[in-house]
Amino acid sequence: MMSVFVRILIGLFVIAHGVIHPVLAFAPQMGQNPPVSGTFWTHSWLLGNGPFVKGLIYALSGLTALVLLGAGLGFMGVFPVTITRSLWIAGAGSSLLLLLVCWHNWLFVGILLDIAMLAIPVFVKNGWFS
Repeated sequence: MMSVFVRILIGLFVIAHGVIHPVLAFAPQMGQNPPVSGTFWTHSWLLGNGPFVKGLIYALSGLTALVLLGAGLGFMGVFPVTITRSLWIAGAGSSLLLLLVCWHNWLFVGILLDIAMLAIPVFVKNGWFS
């Protein structure tokens, strides 16, 4: 069984991972060699950069943030275990999809984190979601 303190830390980390998506979507251009001019990820190497694509990216980043917020709160004990596991998988999956569709080298760490988050409910059965 996992301690309450560790559950809160992991839950807050999952929430922070979700919140970063809309923050990056609306953040101004950052640093040297930005992915696109103007904002962090309003362009997709796969879908282009039209207004529909930008809206889709904004909507998916907001949805990812909401789902990971639910997963983090659920992990801290707010929601039942089955809902938390589903939110966890859906949030990490939508985050991974968003990062892959808007690929830039800066997003590599986020992709590794999403893969790890997707592996946890598959390989770690006891203790995490109970």
